[in-house]
Amino acid sequence: MLENSSRFKVNTPNVVSETIDGETVIVSLLRGTYYSLDLVGADVWNLIEREFSVVKIVVAITQQFNGEPELMESSIKTLIAQLRAEELISPVDGELGEDHLPEASPDSMASKEEFVPPVLQKYSDMQELLMLDPIHEVDETEGWPQKREDSLI
Repeated sequence: MLENSSRFKVNTPNVVSETIDGETVIVSLLRGTYYSLDLVGADVWNLIEREFSVVKIVVAITQQFNGEPELMESSIKTLIAQLRAEELISPVDGELGEDHLPEASPDSMASKEEFVPPVLQKYSDMQELLMLDPIHEVDETEGWPQKREDSLI
């Protein structure tokens, strides 16, 4: 069970992500699988990247979307549990400073979108290619690409 005060972080460098046009694509370099989150899920991912607590993520989403608060909270917690099960995120150890949410303006309150429960889409169709890709050997000092030691080429 997730505690409201729990915080999570992205499992870098084994997990990379990019958000484009409201869709977040997440790649697990260890498993060779990739994932997709859109709309609400992408917003939750962004807040996890910023290491917000579960309760602050729920508050942020409820400020941004119209919907039943209990459904929103349970859907967000379910998504976070799925991200943990896929080893895309892990708990943050120790205490961090308070995470601050921007104040919701009256204009943004009037133009809220309807809440749609987030869905983590998982894809393994490119698993072999992702596992062969030399991006696994990225090094800050030597850059990319690098030949893997176990590579036959």
